[in-house]
Amino acid sequence: MSHLMDWVTRLWRRRGPPGQAEEDAGEDPGSAEAASVIAGPVPVLDPARVQAASAGVAQQSDATILAESRRLGPLLAEILRAGGRRAVPGATTQEVADALVEACLRRGLEPAMLGYHGFPAAAAVSVNEEIVHGIPSSRVLCAGDLVKIELGVVSGRAFGTQSWTFAVERPTTADAVLLETGPRALRAAIAAVSPTHRLGDVGAAIQGVVEDAGLAVVRAFVGYGMGKLRIQAPQVNGFGNRGQGQRLKPGWVLNLHVILKHGSPGVEIADNRWTARAEDGRRGAIFTAMVEVTSNGHVELTRFVEP
Repeated sequence: MSHLMDWVTRLWRRRGPPGQAEEDAGEDPGSAEAASVIAGPVPVLDPARVQAASAGVAQQSDATILAESRRLGPLLAEILRAGGRRAVPGATTQEVADALVEACLRRGLEPAMLGYHGFPAAAAVSVNEEIVHGIPSSRVLCAGDLVKIELGVVSGRAFGTQSWTFAVERPTTADAVLLETGPRALRAAIAAVSPTHRLGDVGAAIQGVVEDAGLAVVRAFVGYGMGKLRIQAPQVNGFGNRGQGQRLKPGWVLNLHVILKHGSPGVEIADNRWTARAEDGRRGAIFTAMVEVTSNGHVELTRFVEP
């Protein structure tokens, strides 16, 4: 357990050069969203309520957590889409985060990232050479920017997490490569999820697609399992060798991460002690998905975020 907590701490709080690392089920996302949105005034964000909801998940049975994860999955794309729609020229990254928080609260969900290992915001919004964990601020977005949104939610019965990358208006030619390659690598990773595969198969699937496109896998941050904790074993790398690593187990919920960039894979942590920026100043992107391992394959819990 101490090894796991060391890994979680590295994942979220690196202060020096980092070294971390079946078909959709359920209702149509549009109908699920319409049925769950709270009308009227926006509920007030309460950090104590976030903490209580997060603590409540650990008290749930595995069956309850899995059932609730299946419910939450389709909602994440709708919430991310709300944030993506706010990523327009003249908007600030704080306004993007505010749109995400409102979309969460209107669905009766809490933003799980707030306060997680001390993270100071309800969502992460990173721009251009910022790869992940950007803290929302008064930074104004411009046409041609590349915005990465990381979102976590908690209902008191389960956690949900998904990240996606959006272009502000028309993407540059280089950004278009990231936006095409990332989801394709994620699809390859999802296809490698089954009890007959190992963790190395998932990582190799991501690495193969990314490097074949002439891009680099960012190895400083990794995917993970989800359950009673928001981040728990196993660690799911975005790189690896086929046939190696732990065999995937039915009942696991994995959060697969594709984090890729132009140039070299290195990142450095900003002075705010959270935001990971590209060492070479090149742009990167992130795409993630929650996937359940089943006895005969997998179920994709989240949905891809279409424009």
